[in-house]
Amino acid sequence: MAKKDVQEMFAIPVGLRHVANVDGIPLYSSKSLKIKYVKAMSKVKNTKPIVSTISKLVEKGEITPCWLSKGLFRLTAFKIFAPAGIKTIKGFFYPPSNKIYLLIDNNMVFGFSSNRFLAVLTVHEGMHMFAKKHPSTFLSIFGDDLAKFYSFIFDKIFKLEGKKIKELDSIIKFLFRNLEGTLARVSNPNPLLVRYYNILDKALKPYSSLDENEFKKILTAYIVVAKIYLKDVDMFLRVQRKFGMILSPLYEAYRRQFKAKNLGTICVQELVYPSEVIAVLSEVRPSSKVYRAFKAI
Repeated sequence: MAKKDVQEMFAIPVGLRHVANVDGIPLYSSKSLKIKYVKAMSKVKNTKPIVSTISKLVEKGEITPCWLSKGLFRLTAFKIFAPAGIKTIKGFFYPPSNKIYLLIDNNMVFGFSSNRFLAVLTVHEGMHMFAKKHPSTFLSIFGDDLAKFYSFIFDKIFKLEGKKIKELDSIIKFLFRNLEGTLARVSNPNPLLVRYYNILDKALKPYSSLDENEFKKILTAYIVVAKIYLKDVDMFLRVQRKFGMILSPLYEAYRRQFKAKNLGTICVQELVYPSEVIAVLSEVRPSSKVYRAFKAI
């Protein structure tokens, strides 16, 4: 990128340094931005207990606050799936590099609301990083929370009438290890989704009060909406209302199981990414388990 273009995009932040490329879009940071970010995290209740870990991750480049590039707004997922907050901050965990990038508008003034949102975003993305780096420990720490969430949505979606699902643990393990753990590395998710269809069909149908045709119809919709999301986020946004019987229970699970209200994200990732459940839970209630996981990154 030419020097002139850099100046136009970032209003000449001091000490600008290229730190990464995401889908062909360059990201830039600076020493002063990193210092301001860590200092801001030391002032927020959500991140005070883990600020020393955050500082170390920033030093290692595993958490990198960057200047917000306008080009990143072309990536629809950044617009709709980040935790609720302000337009001057975005962020994401990027599996190919195993790093968290926090995107900050260079016109933003660090203050109470922005610091708080930045803290929430840091912990949220930290849960995705922890899940990727330490999958076995992730399941050990958060297995009960995942069981509460998925038992609820399976019950609501497939009309299980409150019956206990014997195969729930194996379903969650497949979902986490085989779907979430593999999807970022494959270009065609269909074989994995077919396997998941068959697993759910065998495990849930015996408990369902739906007749066989209705059960298969609902199960097909469950897999189809997940496939649409994975293949084309814009298309998912256009058709999501047609899948209310699948998506509405996701919101209800957060409300009923975790007392989480007014979620700022569009729920769908939970169908294939169990770490999203814990990431959202970390926003609502950053418990000792969340802090233990973050410190283990």
